[in-house]
Order: sequence, then structure tokens, then C-alpha cells
Amino acid sequence: MKEELFDTIRGALEKLDREGVLESLSKALYEGITPEEIITEALSKGMDTIGRRFDEGELFLPQVLMASKIMDDAMAILSERMNEGSTDHHRAIVVMGTVSGDIHDIGKNVCVAMLKGARYEVIDLGNDVSPEDFVKSVVEYSADAVGASSLMTTTLISQKNLVKTMQEFGCNALKLFGGAPCSEEWVESIGGDGYSSNGRDMVLLVDRLIDKKSE
Repeated sequence: MKEELFDTIRGALEKLDREGVLESLSKALYEGITPEEIITEALSKGMDTIGRRFDEGELFLPQVLMASKIMDDAMAILSERMNEGSTDHHRAIVVMGTVSGDIHDIGKNVCVAMLKGARYEVIDLGNDVSPEDFVKSVVEYSADAVGASSLMTTTLISQKNLVKTMQEFGCNALKLFGGAPCSEEWVESIGGDGYSSNGRDMVLLVDRLIDKKSE
């Protein structure tokens, strides 16, 4: 049953069937499937297929934007469910955003939802965020970590610029990075503290580094 529902959600998203996605999502929640599983096993994989088909010229920008809107609607429902029963106590504060020059934010939005569900306070700066704005928010909110996503190879340099800017301002928050062209080797080369390839791994990464930092 679980795998069938995952397949149905993925298929509906790939067909740009908003009602089909939301109806199957509601059924999955009713069946006791967690929002985290739905995100990881259905929605994220569906968007991966959308992205691949776009890269291969099978889909065009309006279709990708439609898929992103469906994804946003689904994430709004799942985020609300993940935050049910949560208290005002947060484990840490994380500033999240997509780097300067990059307007893609689906992957970042998934990470934001997963972190909120894991009881982190998340300051979501959106997309096309400059290094200075990242630093300003870290200082303003006394954030413990920064998560900066890059979805285009041409904007990877913005991650490097963010590390440099944080160092110049003496900003000691954890520097975490992800995105399609990003890699663990790249993050290590620019002086970052951690790399994540998806929302679930992002939560595990922040858990580990925050615990280590507090030792």
C-alpha cells in the first residue's frame, strides 16, 4: 500500500495533476505515512524526474513552474502536519536560502520543511540571497547555522563567496551547503562545514554538527 501511494503521488506530479497529488497525499497521511516519507519517497523523486526531463528537452519552463507550484501546495500541507503539536522550544536556529544569482528554491524548501518538522527554528530568506544578507540574518537572529543552496553550476561560486564573507565578518555559524552541482568535495574545498544532498540528510547533518558544537 505504501509503495503504491508513493508511485501514485510521483506519477500525478510528473503528469502535473495537482488534484491527483493532493488527493493521494491526503490518503497517504490518513494511512499513517509520515510527511517525511512522502517528501523523500514521492515528491522529491517526482521533482527529480521533472528536472531530468527538462534538462533533456522533454519539458519546458512553464511545465516546470507548474510542477513547482504543485510541490509548494503539497509542502504547505505537509509542513503544517509536521509542525502539529510542536512547542516554542527549538533545538537551534538555522538561516536558509538559495545563493545570489540563483532563483531555484524547491530543494531549499524541502530542507526548510524537514528542519521545521525536526523542531529547528528556520529563517527562510528565499532565493537569490547575497552573502551580506545571509550574514545580516545570522547576526540578527543569532543563528547557529546557515544553509545555502545552489542549483546551477554558475552559482556555485556564490557559496564560496558566502564562506569568505562570513569569515570576514567573524561569523562563526555553521556553513552548510547543497544543491545539484554541489558535492562534499566542493564544500570541503571552500571551507564549509557540511554537505547535504536532500532534506532528510540535512536534518541528520544539522543534528550531528549542532550536537558536536555544543560539546
